[in-house]
Amino acid sequence: YRSLESVTSLIASELSGLSPSEPTIIVENGSINLSKFGTPILESKNELLKEKGIKFLADRKLERWIPLFIIGDCPPDSNNDAESEYNQKFFGRIILPFKANSGKCFFAQGRTLFNDKPKYFNTSREFGGTIASEILLPYASHKTVFLTEGFMDALCLKLCGFNATSLQGASISQTQARLLKAGGVKHVVVLFDSDIAGHKGTAKVKRNLLDIG
Repeated sequence: YRSLESVTSLIASELSGLSPSEPTIIVENGSINLSKFGTPILESKNELLKEKGIKFLADRKLERWIPLFIIGDCPPDSNNDAESEYNQKFFGRIILPFKANSGKCFFAQGRTLFNDKPKYFNTSREFGGTIASEILLPYASHKTVFLTEGFMDALCLKLCGFNATSLQGASISQTQARLLKAGGVKHVVVLFDSDIAGHKGTAKVKRNLLDIG
């Protein structure tokens, strides 16, 4: 884990609108070949998914970040079982890549554009990068941070001027809790979904954060 004094990744500089001089703590471990999962949304030749993905972001007032998303438009490849499984899981999803200074993607999360379960799907070790429990969506170094389950909620908060990050799930790991503390965060506002998982997750997050002070 390292503090990036100069954040130049797509996520940190473009997506969250942070100044390059603001330190942000993230984890870079390995890299993922995004071309296996889809195409930059504006370059996709699958007009149905492209239109649906752009509308999905526009409906959430996230138009300015449309170029940073990938659309899961790669059909399963029957000649490669492993790749077929990856493509199938991300097909029909709008994918947010987490990139580091090197330009390599080390994590990605796909949100379904349909009614697929699960709603969100994360890359894992098998994809060659890191895992959700080891990273946070980059946020500005500040005493107070708003914490959400998914990146969509965090992006909407950032758009409204709030310092926000996301866990990519309804639970917080010890690694993520320590990253927040190491980033100088003193107060966390937990804004999880108002469902059973969200309520249970909020209680667990509160306990875990209080445990580390």
